[in-house]
Amino acid sequence: MNLKKQLTITFGILMSIPALLAITGFVIVLVSGRSYVPTPLFMEVCIALILVLILLGLAVTTWINKGVFTHIRDLNMAMDAIAQGNFVNSLSGEEVSGEIAELYKSYEDMRLKLKENSEDTMHNEQQNKQ
Repeated sequence: MNLKKQLTITFGILMSIPALLAITGFVIVLVSGRSYVPTPLFMEVCIALILVLILLGLAVTTWINKGVFTHIRDLNMAMDAIAQGNFVNSLSGEEVSGEIAELYKSYEDMRLKLKENSEDTMHNEQQNKQ
């Protein structure tokens, strides 16, 4: 399962928690046999809570998207360029930190080694032709 699907499932689970709490509350009221009519203030608080949780979930999802997926897309595009033989694309890890910065550093080390090997191979081929 890819990271985007996991994030979507997590978002869905987080958004279902208020609904599950509301259903649980209504079941408890039904089982207890007491008649309970929610006040308008209670309903407004529940709606506000649900809206806050949805906005929080959207904010966290957007933050993770910008913090992870954008950098992974950049790294993927740079890797595609290397696969096509273009060793010019460099990624600086200055704007990122943590694991993504380590990935950028590993990519940069790999790119430089591949570029050096490619240049050595071309130089050796030219010497052989001469």
